[in-house]
Amino acid sequence: MVEHDDHVLTHYADLAMALLVGRQVWDKNELPKTEYLSQQTKPSEKEARWALITLLVRIRRGLTDKRLQAVVAALTLTLADNQNMREEIRQRFPLKLVSQRRSTGHADPRRDSYIAALVHGLRDSGDTREEAIGRVADMCGRDYRTIEKIYDRRKSGLTRMKRNHS
Repeated sequence: MVEHDDHVLTHYADLAMALLVGRQVWDKNELPKTEYLSQQTKPSEKEARWALITLLVRIRRGLTDKRLQAVVAALTLTLADNQNMREEIRQRFPLKLVSQRRSTGHADPRRDSYIAALVHGLRDSGDTREEAIGRVADMCGRDYRTIEKIYDRRKSGLTRMKRNHS
């Protein structure tokens, strides 16, 4: 029984995290990209929202402080679908929490980190900056300037990582 509960808890946590931070998938150029759940995805946003609610209910049960319990209960109710609520609860908690993606332009941090690491790896292998950016642009199906911008934004973090691991 405990093994089953642990498996279910892991599954619900995975769904909740996919809802909250997205999940990594691979695009047609075999680059990682972040996919956010919606009505059309499998699993759907609705399934993940239900999993998050279930986790919050479980967390609330484990809390001893009544103030924290009240906050988690309110948060849980703002995530719930109105159709499944009793009228008095709907009136007490009229707001619904909606997840909305923060504006980052067209950037995808996972993909951009991967691209910058590819350029950095080619530079470490002896390619010039221009050669490395050009090769990665060809591999990724992106133009040279786009790859250059991505690399320039992320290269300081890559060199810091390299120094820390040396």
